[in-house]
Amino acid sequence: MKVIELTKGQVTVVDDEDFDLIDGQSYFAHSAGDGYGFYAARNRYDEKGVQRTSKLHREIMERVLGRNLTSDEEVDHEDLDKLNNRRRNLRLADRFKNNQNKGIRSSNTSGYVGVWWNKRDKRWYAQILSNGERKHIGCFKNPDDAARAYDTKAKELNGEFAYLNFPNE
Repeated sequence: MKVIELTKGQVTVVDDEDFDLIDGQSYFAHSAGDGYGFYAARNRYDEKGVQRTSKLHREIMERVLGRNLTSDEEVDHEDLDKLNNRRRNLRLADRFKNNQNKGIRSSNTSGYVGVWWNKRDKRWYAQILSNGERKHIGCFKNPDDAARAYDTKAKELNGEFAYLNFPNE
């Protein structure tokens, strides 16, 4: 494993066999822009001479697969750490699956994914996004029950890509 320093005080890790991707390249910490931290990226020029931002995790996955990724293929970081670019942490996903494994946003107030407080009803609501639609799971007296109901539905809908509030249960 190699640790690579990035900008903004961030570091990324890669497996030894992928360290040569870094050689001579200047990678930087790029904000994910969605409240979920940073990922490692670099600027490069495409075949038409247009500058593009290239994400390290996509470069590694392309190497693993031995081909370029299509525009509808994404790379999911299983442990949610976008700076952990070790092969065992990366898996091929589509947009829907990748969005299911997001974790808790920095603006979250319940402490759980898919759980929010309804002031009018004075209850905790559980909901999940599935195929672009919000699905109401139920309303509960306490946030733990709402989070467990979310986990049950997330496992049903998202399988291995489900982010769980209680992963050890």
